[in-house]
Amino acid sequence: MRSEKLEKFSQVVLREAQVQKGSKIEDCESKINEAVKKIENETKRASSHYLHSEIRKVITANTKRISDEQVTLLQEISHVRTEIENNIMDNVTKRINEFVLTKEYEDWLSDIVVKSVKNYDPKDIIVYINNTDERLIGQLNKITTANIKVANEHFIGGVKIVCESKRTVLNNTILEGLKDARENLQNEVM
Repeated sequence: MRSEKLEKFSQVVLREAQVQKGSKIEDCESKINEAVKKIENETKRASSHYLHSEIRKVITANTKRISDEQVTLLQEISHVRTEIENNIMDNVTKRINEFVLTKEYEDWLSDIVVKSVKNYDPKDIIVYINNTDERLIGQLNKITTANIKVANEHFIGGVKIVCESKRTVLNNTILEGLKDARENLQNEVM
């Protein structure tokens, strides 16, 4: 009997030990699973953070390269545009210099003088012409009684009218028209 009791006692203890062992194993497995999940989540977060950080670095580097390339291209475009503008202006200036030597220019200059002085009292104005047009003073004196003088400054073709009583200057020079055309060209391009 004693041995039976001992046997039962040992079976009860053994069962209880097995239940506790199973419970402890389950607790350990649960803790291990939780720790693994926690480490996996932390690793995923760290990996995700690192990946996003690297992506931001690549995007930033690419954006800077693109921006630098855009600046370089814009500078090249500006340089080429300036060259084209200068070529156009040089060509136009050359053609104007050829034009001011023609009979058509003399007729045009006479028309400009007539149109420019019509709104003023001829006694109240001075008509300035370019020094290259000095040969035309006699012809211009035939069409207006305004005082005609050679300007101290050089300009390409046309006239400048100074009305001292109204304190106005009317700039009807080809050079002024050329400057306006260049500004309009630059504004259209931009």
